[in-house]
Amino acid sequence: MARALFSALFSTILFGAALLGPTGAWSWHRAWVLVGIHLVVHGGGAVRIVRANPSLLLERAKLPVQPGQPLPDKVLLLACMAAYAAELMLTGLDRRHWHWDVAFPPMLAWLGLVLFTLGWGLVMRALETNAFATTVVRHQMERGHTVVDGGVYGVVRHPMYAGLVAAWLGAPAWLRSPLGVGVAFVPIGLLAVRLVLEERVLVQALPGYADYATRVRSRLVPGLW
Repeated sequence: MARALFSALFSTILFGAALLGPTGAWSWHRAWVLVGIHLVVHGGGAVRIVRANPSLLLERAKLPVQPGQPLPDKVLLLACMAAYAAELMLTGLDRRHWHWDVAFPPMLAWLGLVLFTLGWGLVMRALETNAFATTVVRHQMERGHTVVDGGVYGVVRHPMYAGLVAAWLGAPAWLRSPLGVGVAFVPIGLLAVRLVLEERVLVQALPGYADYATRVRSRLVPGLW
């Protein structure tokens, strides 16, 4: 449990460093709101994940490049991580240094805070539900990999990715950065490509996944895609 909580703290430190570090704006209260929510959601989620799937966080703590992982996934995963970090840094620089004078509706900012909170909450819920939701794409034969179709996985096939999309859009919206919102579509686009490639691997390697994809039609957003 202590290791899981430390992991939540460490990921929050990285999040805060990417957002606040390049700007040096340590008194930016809106950014600290996100840092606080990130810590609470990830800390609470870590506790629930450890209770439901004790080995999952250990698997997710491994390096993002692993044996058995397809080469395209290695490239896309690293690119997606880099793009998300760039999004956070550019969002901070946009608001605290460049001061681009673009009107940003207050209600849209509050919607961003809701998306950020619910998005990370959905990510934690997906990890609690799916013991095989590791960081990399591969058929986990040594862990008895099976299809998970209950809970949030009965609504969309990739609820963790859906949560990431919401969180990645929500952060710059709350911080009122039009540039950040625009840049967020870079990691989101990479994630969408990775999702399609991941499904190809799962259809070929994981028995029952093709039937699951037939039952649950939506990948990210019910009724849309």
